[in-house]
Amino acid sequence: MKIKNSIGFPSQGELINFIYKAAGVLPRKYGSQDKMDEKTKKTVQKALARLAAEEGNLNNNFGELIRLLSSSLSDHISNQKIRFSIGEVLFDVLEVYKQVLRDDGTYFSKKETMKWFLSTYLISRVDFSVKKHLLRFNVLADNLFCPDGDWFLPSIHDDEVEYPLAKAMHWAYELCETSCNNFHYPDKSPSADHVRQEQNLENALNWLNGKSLPSLATLLSNFNFSFGTLEKCEDKKSKKIISEDKRESIRIVLFIARASTFIFKEILENYGITYLKEVCDQYRRYAGYLSEEIQPIEAEIESYINSQQLSRFEIDQLWFEQIPRYFSWLADKQIYIVKEIETYISSSNTISPAIVDGLVKQHGSWATISIIDFINRQNSLPFPENFPDYLFKGLELKDGTQVSKDQIEQFGTELKHGQADLYLPWILDWIYGAFYYRNKQYEIAYPFFKSAFEAARYCAGKDQYKLVNQYVQLAAKNNKRSDFKKGIEWAQFLGIEIRWLRKDEPTEEKLDFVFYMMKTANYGAL
Repeated sequence: MKIKNSIGFPSQGELINFIYKAAGVLPRKYGSQDKMDEKTKKTVQKALARLAAEEGNLNNNFGELIRLLSSSLSDHISNQKIRFSIGEVLFDVLEVYKQVLRDDGTYFSKKETMKWFLSTYLISRVDFSVKKHLLRFNVLADNLFCPDGDWFLPSIHDDEVEYPLAKAMHWAYELCETSCNNFHYPDKSPSADHVRQEQNLENALNWLNGKSLPSLATLLSNFNFSFGTLEKCEDKKSKKIISEDKRESIRIVLFIARASTFIFKEILENYGITYLKEVCDQYRRYAGYLSEEIQPIEAEIESYINSQQLSRFEIDQLWFEQIPRYFSWLADKQIYIVKEIETYISSSNTISPAIVDGLVKQHGSWATISIIDFINRQNSLPFPENFPDYLFKGLELKDGTQVSKDQIEQFGTELKHGQADLYLPWILDWIYGAFYYRNKQYEIAYPFFKSAFEAARYCAGKDQYKLVNQYVQLAAKNNKRSDFKKGIEWAQFLGIEIRWLRKDEPTEEKLDFVFYMMKTANYGAL
């Protein structure tokens, strides 16, 4: 799937669709092995459509889809701790996505924005989140089987890629002490379902070779069928009794491997093999740094457990309560490092290798190196030509009380001439809207504010705070109740406070009050 090149971040609808595709449970019209019942399919499709159209409470819509995803996974994976961990990781991804939408903004195409977001934020956050929730839910206590090493990453040799799904399948055959052929096509007896076994083996070979990627239902149906066939096999040499703990472990590993394979194939298709290698190397480095931080935390908790007589429930509860505190401390450590590094940079405009070594010795590689990488990436971003000049001049015109229409028109010409209108698709309409608002021409101002709001949501970053508030206000003054609510919902999604509402729950009664106040109050100049 090629990423479109419009300016901005992917929409929340695109994000949740990508998550469903990666999980392999996106509802399909056809597919006999799809376990999702028709009612659930319709519920998921309706929720996806609502989120894509950005209707209703966006946080609730996104949360509902994550819960529906977890429910879909319960058809395939019975381990609750794993499902809870997956859900929490996805909510963490949503939080960092909202944070960046709210604070950073972008002037890149959607494709380049996603590349920047992945390297600058997502790799570090996903590793942090996965480790946090696996420990928090004490998954290790369930004694699940798992491949060694970083099996969930591709292996790249001479530009040949072995994806995680192939690694996971080879591991599953080893765990079952059999070969691929014997696992999928073990029984040659007259009563065996040869057509199904032949098809399963053919599919498995295609997946191993990376020729196709199955849905989760198709993948696990294939393996579940073989578990049963091996157990009933009349050939004693082929017969295998695969314990339920091994079966569940294989299903979990296959799910993770299939999802990561989908993600890394998308990265390769959109950015090429050089960047795919960079992503894998960065993840490995950060994972190694964070593991160094986590080892003493695990040792401390385990030491306490060993000194007490605790039930299994109490042990799980201890991990559940303590891990968020430890990981909050790790996050605070990074915040401290940011301030330390900014102090060095402000005094000398650089940070020497000797200073970096000192910070690493004092605070560890994870807190130091990942933050320095982050700062270097931010400082090395290429600005479009004269972009800051256009942005600052535009904001100045938007706020100017003596600005004339001729000045705005001239600025619009400059934007187009410098092609800055491609990177600032929201600024000119906002300036016009503010101009007409100051002249109390609210009806004329409103379409400009609406256009600016729509264009700014996925690229304007911090500048959205004022724009969203003004859009909501003008929607009320023009009696546009539906648009007013849409602005409120977007503000709630990003965590932007709206005048008269602030942090209150947006009940219908409260929204009626805010709508009335904004419709009737005169705030003077914007």
